[in-house]
Amino acid sequence: REVIALKQAGEPILVYFHAVPEDPDLLNILDTYGKWIDGIKLYPLMGYFPYDSVLTDVYNWCYENKKPVISHTAPVNPTHYRGEDDIQKRLSDRVIPLIPDYKTQAELCANFSHPLALRWLAQHYVGVNYCAAHLGGKDEIIKFIENDEIQYIKGTKRIPKKDIHEFSWTYHILKACIELPNFYTDTSFSINNPEFYDLVNQLLDIPILQDKILFGSDYYMNKTAATQDCYYERFRSAIGIFKFYKIAKTNVNNFYKK
Repeated sequence: REVIALKQAGEPILVYFHAVPEDPDLLNILDTYGKWIDGIKLYPLMGYFPYDSVLTDVYNWCYENKKPVISHTAPVNPTHYRGEDDIQKRLSDRVIPLIPDYKTQAELCANFSHPLALRWLAQHYVGVNYCAAHLGGKDEIIKFIENDEIQYIKGTKRIPKKDIHEFSWTYHILKACIELPNFYTDTSFSINNPEFYDLVNQLLDIPILQDKILFGSDYYMNKTAATQDCYYERFRSAIGIFKFYKIAKTNVNNFYKK
């Protein structure tokens, strides 16, 4: 209510509602505050898949109101499901094999957040735009770079036949961005490291991807390492004003169907 009040008072903010399947007031909140809600945020690490059947009405609401969905799409994180029920039971609804060698509660929860789970949702609930935040996270971006997987994205190297978990999450996200019209990703805190700027420049030179990358979405995290203005100015300078305008304005408007 306090966040909605800020928006009603004229603050230029985008309000996202974190949809959790266990929330008994899920639809009541959308009915009551939907007018001021700009999109849905998912955090699957809390123990649910993006395609949980309880969320079906939420996606129907998104479709009817032209609202997007942003889903946290990075693996192991300190913030994850810590319930005492059987985690394997929650994982039984998976559409891809479990990540090998992931055994702890935090590691097992990474399966909920895998980009292929969000891709499944985007393929089955079309008419809604989805963003896989935030390019898979720093570690997956590093894996993408070290494995030279950009060559597969560019089409300059044949994609090898290997287990899906041998590819980085960043690769799976970018591949979905290319193949699905309603699938996007964003830079956000993952690109706070200047060493990744060259990669962003290369990605924005790929025709289809230059329409599917958004600037940011969880800026408060940037403040743990740099001020927002410093991050913004440094990143804009690195990729150039035209590319920055593309991901910060044009692509964002398309994502919000404006």
